[in-house]
Amino acid sequence: MAEYRTFPQRIGFHWTCVALASILSDDIQIDAASGDGEEEMSLWDEASNEGLCFLRIVRYLPHARLYEGLVAKSEELLAAAPAKAFFTEDQLYNTLPCDIRIRTILSRDTSFAREQGFARVVKQIETHARVIRPAFYRTEPAMAPVRTLELIGAPALAPEELLVSAESVDTHLETLRQSHPDTTADQVEYCIQQAFLLAAVDALMTRLYELHDAACASIVRPWCAQVATVQRWHRDNRRNVVRAMPLSKPRWRLHIHAPIQLQAA
Repeated sequence: MAEYRTFPQRIGFHWTCVALASILSDDIQIDAASGDGEEEMSLWDEASNEGLCFLRIVRYLPHARLYEGLVAKSEELLAAAPAKAFFTEDQLYNTLPCDIRIRTILSRDTSFAREQGFARVVKQIETHARVIRPAFYRTEPAMAPVRTLELIGAPALAPEELLVSAESVDTHLETLRQSHPDTTADQVEYCIQQAFLLAAVDALMTRLYELHDAACASIVRPWCAQVATVQRWHRDNRRNVVRAMPLSKPRWRLHIHAPIQLQAA
């Protein structure tokens, strides 16, 4: 079994890396703030190049268990006009430092030689990932098997209306820290998880009060009860149940997992 090593231990922050383009999201989002409803390119469209992308990881977000990085389809664009993206530890196994050997392979003169070079680097990364990825990827033992309760994408409800605002999370987190002044890592993580869950309950309850359609309310009401049950379970058991994805606006997209004990209830 390969020794478990994190991305900072293997490569480190702020290094230019080359990675498989498959780690990029292909979701296309509509920027509602622009007012014209025009579709934007997905991250994959913007930053992929012959199966690869260039990235630089700048920091780790422990509350979300994600790495924040900059990504582009070339080293030049990575320096001049990168896109911001977030990656999991598992995704970053598909990376290699962009050293002189990689640059030489990717800088061939003819288009055919360049295509061959990119394909060669893709194979190198895939082989490297198989070697360094542990036989099992670390997960929370209480979270498998699980049923995922997604707070977005419900029928008859716009996904944006069920995303959790960062302000709500921060408000709950500040209150929890005042009542739990212990600053150990476990206590901080507990407060962050509770803040996400409480913000989710708030968002769903607010949406429920605003609804005038019985069919929509019938979708949201069970979610409120389920998330509130998970929140109480987490308060007593202190096992992580939330995965959070930060968005470009001050919001969080939450994936809340129901422990198997609650699924059977």
